[in-house]
Amino acid sequence: MQKFFFTAVLLLSKTFAFSQCEVKNRIGVDEVMYYYVEDVRFYWTSKKELRGGAITDEQNYFLALKPKPFPEKPAGTKLKDNVKVTLSNDSAYVLKHFDTRYVDRDTSLMFMYIIPEKLLTDFRKYEVLKVQMMMGDEGERVYTFKLHKEAVKDQLDCLIGNLKKEK
Repeated sequence: MQKFFFTAVLLLSKTFAFSQCEVKNRIGVDEVMYYYVEDVRFYWTSKKELRGGAITDEQNYFLALKPKPFPEKPAGTKLKDNVKVTLSNDSAYVLKHFDTRYVDRDTSLMFMYIIPEKLLTDFRKYEVLKVQMMMGDEGERVYTFKLHKEAVKDQLDCLIGNLKKEK
C-alpha cells in the first residue's frame, strides 16, 4: 500500500509540475507571437532564485531564464553573454544570447537563449542539471538545479506537440 501511495504522489507531482502542459501565448515587444508554458522555479535559496522555461515563436525554441536578484535598468539590458547549460548526459552546451528584457512591470529580468535545432533533441531527452550565466559586475552565477530538472524537456515536448496539433 505504501509503495502504491508513493508512486501515485510521484506521478501527480510530475503531472502538475508546470500546469499540465497548458500552452499560453503573448505578443512580445518585437510584435512576434511567443508560445510558452508557465515558468517554473529551478533554483531557490534565501538569497537567489532562478525561474524560467521553454518558449517558442514557432520557428525557434528558446530557454528563458529569470534570475533574482538582478541588476536594475539600464545595467541589466547590457547583459548579453551566452549561457552554459549542463544536461544529464554530462554534456555542456553554450546557448547564444537572443534577448534581454525587463518583464512583468520591471519586476523580472528575462534572458532568452536560442536552442539551436541541432541541440533540440538533447534538450528534449535530458534533464537540465546546471546553468552558468554572467551577471555583469557580480561575475558568473552558477545555478545547480534543485527543482524541476525535467521541466525544460517536458515543456519543449509540450510546445512541440501542441503546436504540431494546431497546424
